[in-house]
Amino acid sequence: MSSTDLRYEVFVSDMESVTVAAPPRPDDGPSLWSSMSHTLIYGKNEALLTDPPVTRGQADTLIKWVESHDVALRYIYVTHAHFDHFATTNYLLRRFPDVTVVASDAVLAGIARQTPGGVLAGVYRDIFGDALPEPPLTVQGSVFPTDGLLLDGHELVAHEVGHSDTDDTSVLHVPSLDLVVAGDVVYNNVHQYLGEGRDAGLDAWHRVLDKVAALKPRFVVAGHRTPNAEIPHRTSMKRGAISTPAPSSSSSPRTPRNFSTR
Repeated sequence: MSSTDLRYEVFVSDMESVTVAAPPRPDDGPSLWSSMSHTLIYGKNEALLTDPPVTRGQADTLIKWVESHDVALRYIYVTHAHFDHFATTNYLLRRFPDVTVVASDAVLAGIARQTPGGVLAGVYRDIFGDALPEPPLTVQGSVFPTDGLLLDGHELVAHEVGHSDTDDTSVLHVPSLDLVVAGDVVYNNVHQYLGEGRDAGLDAWHRVLDKVAALKPRFVVAGHRTPNAEIPHRTSMKRGAISTPAPSSSSSPRTPRNFSTR
């Protein structure tokens, strides 16, 4: 980690049981939602947290972890508009009412489209039941400043990178830490979500990885990863395995890539 007084730590929410699955697991085992990572970037006086989890139970655990750092939480940053990265944002704000939620304009608009009247589509209640927080779930956030924001005097920059596992994704770059918090641009040792990869979507994802690589980070935090995955202190910018062409894509398969991540 950098010698700067700014630091970061990663907390991983365990896989969450779901009430329905489509399709069911071939081994008839329990249906589980992918584990997720949450990054706390903090200095002596203030902190920023990325991508709140899905359920109230996960959020309660995350709150205790954040509070253990004894630093005022100032910002929550949402990388993209998939519900499992914003569902408990308002739940967290009840505990941290002075926090400002920041995201790109496109991400905030995407969240608003998914939560008309503050409510998620019924399919999510079917999946998670009463584990989801109560409405409203629409996030009332601020657009991340185009020239970045300062956290304890250190610059943080949001980059809108385009289509990864969904449209309008973004990553958070912390130059003083050589860090990129990549959201779902990067997965680590878990199955990737390819449901929105049609019509050359995987080619777009490759281009997004190129944009992340151009930032030359030493550390990359994946949005989804196994809780017990080894966390290297140093990473090499190998590339993520996104090589199978999506249905309806006109592109040919590309060489598998490996993207080593934290």
